[in-house]
Parts: sequence; C-alpha cells; structure tokens
Amino acid sequence: MSLSSLPVLAHLGGGPDDAATASDGTVWISAHDAGRLVHLDSGGAVLQTIDDAMGPEGIVVLPDGALLVAQQVPNRIDRLDVAHGTFTPWLSLGPAPSGEGIDGIALDGTTVLVPDSHAGRLLSVAIRANGAAGTITVVATGLGRPVDAAALAHGAYAVTVENQPGLLRVTAASSSALLRAASLDDVVVDSGVAYVTDLIGHQVLAVDIASGASRVLVSAAPDAQGLATFGTGLVVVDETAGVAATVPRCG
Repeated sequence: MSLSSLPVLAHLGGGPDDAATASDGTVWISAHDAGRLVHLDSGGAVLQTIDDAMGPEGIVVLPDGALLVAQQVPNRIDRLDVAHGTFTPWLSLGPAPSGEGIDGIALDGTTVLVPDSHAGRLLSVAIRANGAAGTITVVATGLGRPVDAAALAHGAYAVTVENQPGLLRVTAASSSALLRAASLDDVVVDSGVAYVTDLIGHQVLAVDIASGASRVLVSAAPDAQGLATFGTGLVVVDETAGVAATVPRCG
C-alpha cells in the first residue's frame, strides 16, 4: 500500500515527527520543526496543542497522563504536565553538537528505554514512584546512532540505528542484525513482528523477529518517521507529506 492510499487520521503542518498512543486511544504527535506537541482524539480532531521550542522528538505517555518528551536540542528528556503545559527536566544526556541529540524513547513497563543517540548506547531508566528518573542501566554501547527501541522477550530489545545494519537485536551481552538497511527511524514491536520506518527506502517494513523475513507494509512514503500502535493497527507519521495515516498490522 502506498502512503497516499492510506486513511488519513490528520493533516499536520510543521514537520510532524514522532507519535505515541495513550491508553484512552488518543494520540500525541511531536512536530519538531514547528516546535509543538499535538494531541489528537481517536478520530483525528485536535484536542490540545502545546508549544515546545526544544526540538521535540520521541514521546512516552505515562500512566498518570503526563508525558516524557525527548528534547533533541538540549539532548534531554523532559516531563510534561499536560494540564498546565509545563516542562520539567527529567533526564539530561549532556551536550550534543549540532543539535543531533536524543530521538526516540519508549516505555517498557516501569522503565523507559532511552537510545542515547549521540553516545551510541542504549539505556534503561527506572521510573520512581514519584515519577522521577531512577536507576540508569547501560544496556549496550557501540551502536552507532541508535534512534528508537522496543522491548522483546527475555531481556532483549529491538533497536533502530541511522546506520548499518539498521535494525538490531540487543541484549546486555551482544547485538546482532535483524534487518540490514541504511537508515531506519522508529520501531514498534507487536506479536513477534517489528514494524520500522525506513527513511532511505521511503517505506514502512514489517520484520518477523524469529526468522528475519521482511515485507513492505507501506510504500512511497516521502519521509516516514513516527510509528505507534493505534487500535488494531498502526499510525504512521510522514514529515514531508505532513500527515498521520493509519495502516493495519500484519496478521
């Protein structure tokens, strides 16, 4: 299926980038270039817009409704109080030159997966009872430029990198290639399948984690970036097309 053939959830300006789905079925989308976060209902109507001049990228929706937002410019994760629109620093990763800091983040139970893009490592950060950042565990190093991650079984993680091999299976002991591609961005894992956005191939791929077999789920996507579960399917965010579109999952 081409991107243009998919149902459009919302038309979004300002370089929409990443996406995260809340437990109530609503969707948060970051617009990095425009400097804002947009909250959509399940039908695509705008519920709220929050200004964010720090280069918002990845988003995690916490159980209490607050957000963790990956701020690329300061290379930091902030906690956002949605009701008041206020940001509080949650985890600083130190300076990154040319604004090439953190990209995607993901929730894994009571921890946050943090691909430390500039440092080439994957972190797992515990969430304390009060919502603050807790113990930081370095899961893996030497990954190149990791930009997103998702939990697999038995202490393993799927990690996308903006370099070869593209999609990695990472554990504390080793890493191996799941898919070879030049520049991948977001990854979502569901029922043994890793869905990834391919920036150079202009597509969304579905990768069988057990076998490594892959197929094209969405084609002709000018700049597919964000990816999140959405109902029984996925929502795909394309920065150049300026849309959030929906697509069925495999199976």
